[in-house]
Amino acid sequence: MIFTAWYQNKGGTASLSTQIWRIMRLSAVLLLFSALHISATGLSQKITLSSHNMPLEKVFREIKRQAGMSFLLDQQLLKHAHPVSMEIKNATIREALDLCLKDQPLTYEILKDLVVIKKRTTAPVNVVITADISKKITVRGTVRNPKGEVLPGVVVTIKNSSTGTVTKEDGTYSIVADEQDVLVFGLLGFEKTEIVVDGKATIDVVLQDNRKDLGEVVVTALGIKKEVKSLGYSVQEVKAADAFEKVKEPNVLSSLSGRVAGLVISNKTGLYETPDFLLRGATPLVVVDGVPVNSDFWDVNANDIENINVIKGATGSALYGSRGKNGVVMITTKRGTKDKRGVSVNFNSSGTFQNSFIVFPEVQHRYGSGFGGQYAFVDGKGGGVQDGAGYVWGPELDQADPSSSSGYWETTQFNSQKDPQTGQLIPMPWISRGKNNLKNFLETGYILNNNISIAGQNKDGNYRVSLTQFNQKGMAPNTKLKGNTVAFNGGYKFSKRLTVDASVNYNKQYSDNYEQQGYGSQNFLYNMLIFMGADVDIRDMKNYWKAGQEGYVQNSFNNLYYNNPYWLLNEVTREYDKNVINGYVKADYTFNEHLKLMARTGTNWFSTYSTYNENLGWIDWGKLPDGEYRVNNDYYFDINSDVLLSYDKKLSDKWGLSAAAGANSRSTTIRNQYASTDAIVVPGLYNLANKATQVEASNSKSEKRVNSLYGMATIDYKNALFLTLTGRKDWSSSLPPKNNSYFYPSVSLSGVLSEFIKMPAFVTFAKLRGSWAKVGGDLDPYGYIPTYSYATTWGTTPSVTVGNGIYNSNIRPQFSSTYEVGTDLRFLNNRLGIDVAYYKILDIDQIIWQSVALSSGYASRQINAMEFYKKGVEITLNATPVKLSNSLQWNVQVNWSRMRSYLGELAPGEEKYQGIYASGDQLGLARGTGWEKSPDGQIIYNNGRPVMSNYPQDFGYYDAKWTGGIVNNFKYRNFSLGFVFDGRYGGKIYSVMSQQMMVGGVAKETAVGDIRTKPYVGAGVVVTGGDVTRDEAGKIISDTRTFAPNTTGINYFDWVNAYYNRMFETNIFDATFLKLREVTFTYSLPKHVLGRTFIKDASVSLVGRNMAIFFTELPFLDPDSFKGDNQNPSPRSMGFNLNVTF
Repeated sequence: MIFTAWYQNKGGTASLSTQIWRIMRLSAVLLLFSALHISATGLSQKITLSSHNMPLEKVFREIKRQAGMSFLLDQQLLKHAHPVSMEIKNATIREALDLCLKDQPLTYEILKDLVVIKKRTTAPVNVVITADISKKITVRGTVRNPKGEVLPGVVVTIKNSSTGTVTKEDGTYSIVADEQDVLVFGLLGFEKTEIVVDGKATIDVVLQDNRKDLGEVVVTALGIKKEVKSLGYSVQEVKAADAFEKVKEPNVLSSLSGRVAGLVISNKTGLYETPDFLLRGATPLVVVDGVPVNSDFWDVNANDIENINVIKGATGSALYGSRGKNGVVMITTKRGTKDKRGVSVNFNSSGTFQNSFIVFPEVQHRYGSGFGGQYAFVDGKGGGVQDGAGYVWGPELDQADPSSSSGYWETTQFNSQKDPQTGQLIPMPWISRGKNNLKNFLETGYILNNNISIAGQNKDGNYRVSLTQFNQKGMAPNTKLKGNTVAFNGGYKFSKRLTVDASVNYNKQYSDNYEQQGYGSQNFLYNMLIFMGADVDIRDMKNYWKAGQEGYVQNSFNNLYYNNPYWLLNEVTREYDKNVINGYVKADYTFNEHLKLMARTGTNWFSTYSTYNENLGWIDWGKLPDGEYRVNNDYYFDINSDVLLSYDKKLSDKWGLSAAAGANSRSTTIRNQYASTDAIVVPGLYNLANKATQVEASNSKSEKRVNSLYGMATIDYKNALFLTLTGRKDWSSSLPPKNNSYFYPSVSLSGVLSEFIKMPAFVTFAKLRGSWAKVGGDLDPYGYIPTYSYATTWGTTPSVTVGNGIYNSNIRPQFSSTYEVGTDLRFLNNRLGIDVAYYKILDIDQIIWQSVALSSGYASRQINAMEFYKKGVEITLNATPVKLSNSLQWNVQVNWSRMRSYLGELAPGEEKYQGIYASGDQLGLARGTGWEKSPDGQIIYNNGRPVMSNYPQDFGYYDAKWTGGIVNNFKYRNFSLGFVFDGRYGGKIYSVMSQQMMVGGVAKETAVGDIRTKPYVGAGVVVTGGDVTRDEAGKIISDTRTFAPNTTGINYFDWVNAYYNRMFETNIFDATFLKLREVTFTYSLPKHVLGRTFIKDASVSLVGRNMAIFFTELPFLDPDSFKGDNQNPSPRSMGFNLNVTF
């Protein structure tokens, strides 16, 4: 115990002897007290002190703090003392007192652990200090969290000493230190950070969150904040600073690739293609600031995101009803933050450019258009020699012919000039003009994203306004996408009880054209890559109208099947205009410290206007060249209102209770208007009045409402064992009245073992968790009622149809149950952590359509039946392998997941599901046509052709064996380097593009050596005798066949057509890949440089996305998209990001 007494003679009239007598009496009491309660340790303590004109009283207090000594003095004695300036390090208390009292009218006496300050009666003497007096500098700076918010109360100390200070309200600090001292920054809930002074006068610090075992808080269902340790289910957070601030993907979903275990994202390569995303094999609900939204993430602005919490499984999202049964992607947006200047302005600008590729389909340029080695163009419709064949199996290119004027063999071609005398096409050299057609056709794409935000906060309120402009130019000519976002959120505390928050977000997406995807003549790759030979130079086709027939007939290399790609992208356009408004108003009323009421209304509204504009001149054997115009308007409005009364109280020193009860009402309205004409009169005029045929039109409207009551309660023991119960009851308008009400509960248990069991020193935190939830599901609007649909119009008379299904007026809700167990372990002061989750999802009583006998007059009936289930494992590993005092730090996160889907129970009367699966079978089977094979696996041939089996064969499963990602971040002083790997192992993907490039004759494999000019002998065997017996499924029962090697050769095209065309086995590939998804290199400007400007923070980054791909066997395509039809080449994006805060 340390006791300090300060004596002051307020009246100032007592005699000196009286004062001394009082001091002596008080000293005697203190000495006795000290002898009983204080151990004499102060004299051995070392003092380190830096002062500049510091009041002597403050110096005494600092010495007292470091040495643990008590001081006794008369305040009147300090009136004549002067300020002290000194620098000492590791001095004894006597040395410190001698130095600070040098030239002072005071002296001291040490009595055990008591320092008595007395008036000096003799002249001061010179003192010699043996402590180190080093060169000192005053270090100043600001401490912030990763969000850029200032941190008051951070303890700043000099390592291996007791010298320190604390940051002020504005996060600033000042401390005197040696040039080579190490400053230590510490605050509860953040990682301790050490920085070498190294002569720097300004050191700004960003403390990283480290609250895994100290009550880390995440946003859960309904926007309720909870401690991570209390959750009985899996949640994973992605912070904006890590994923969204530097690299701006057109769609935010792509930025989540590899960052969340169990979240699988398939990224597409075309402009304005929406990534597919599945969480534990199903599409999760998207929630923004506690309000559910219908979003494809194009309307989510990366600049406004604070963080994303992915709530996995139904237990954590059951309170959102049936929409939350597949989990939730919970987006929390940025809010106004406190800043010492009052207002904070942030500017973020990024630009990435696409002019190189990680996957690019290479083609042969040895042979040109035609078939059977022949070609001569007349009209492109077969009027010449194989000019309407549509293949690239024509004559060899670049063949010398001394008899021609060009020195090459010549023939008529699509762009041959006409002889003015004969009117015949003039032959041209048959040479490889188009060796780089695709590269010559594509242009440099770019993505530009600029955002400015203004934010502020005071004791009563906060606000943030954000403006974002987005522009993307596609790599295909005449394709682009623009977007603008305006966002506002704010809150105000009207009284100590009432707080109101509001948010509104407006997003506009617009494109006057984006390329069409898929396999067919609507896709530019189909027309140019698969069926165009190197005899055609794509650059010769920029003038895509035939001279004198502009607006009516296009100029193409083939007038039977293939559109000119330039014509296609300029005269067949798709316009898309989407406007989105999301927002909410929320009021929180606090009755007392335990009881609160929240009321909130949120809206999700969007409208889309889209057109399809096709000019005259289409080339396709299955379609007329008369033009087409389609216009579509969609309207969506959802209003979601809820009220929640919550109660939170510590019942005792061991027990706590948190409970809430609420109600929700959600109404959704969807409208659609559509009109089209399949022929136009005036070229290029897209208006329904410009119709050449009857206009087809339709409109629809649907409405749905769900009302709900819900409640939840969490009981905790010692703030370490948590039991949570929830329940929700829905009333849905999309179910029959007798069955439209259904209840579903959940229960979860979480226990922090490290709070109850003594763990080894290397174990920082240990938690076990388990949960179960049951969630009900309904139908789309009018899903159990027969409704009319538009059918064919006869002349001017429209018709409708009622469909061929039997609807069920007694249909019941479908249910899904989720079971989950997991653990969260942290080691070595959170330097290493692992989170493991195992789950099983059971879908029962599903609403399905079951086939019925056609003799009934119907094709199917609606019933409740069947069971499906999924099982999976998710592992997340976090580690800090390197953390050095010189500011070098390496953080790594590894995400890994595996999921399988199975059939549980069949519908009554069925033996197989989809004709394939029995109860217990794994779903997602890659089944299709395959080859007849010998017992040792060789393909069987007959007459030189491979023999197709009469039985379907299995080639594995489409689902990956596992998916994963590795996120790395390195930081050294003002530099940081981050890179992300992600990919999948196993699974299957079917490639139409591979099939057609081989059959079309453009694949490099079709031009190897003399393969086209000699009979081709396929690798395999022929049956020379014997027989084989099979059961109904094709399984061999007995086999007496004998075999010999195949020696029969056939035309190479015939073999290719037999081996590749529409053959499943040949075109199914392993979907394994690993991508270097992202690379960022950032330099943050030092604070001592910015300190002389009005800029608070500034950084510049070099960024890259989709940088490289490894371990893929899929030819021509990027397996990341998980689609095998025509696909744009997969571009590499590289650029910069600038982030400045004022």
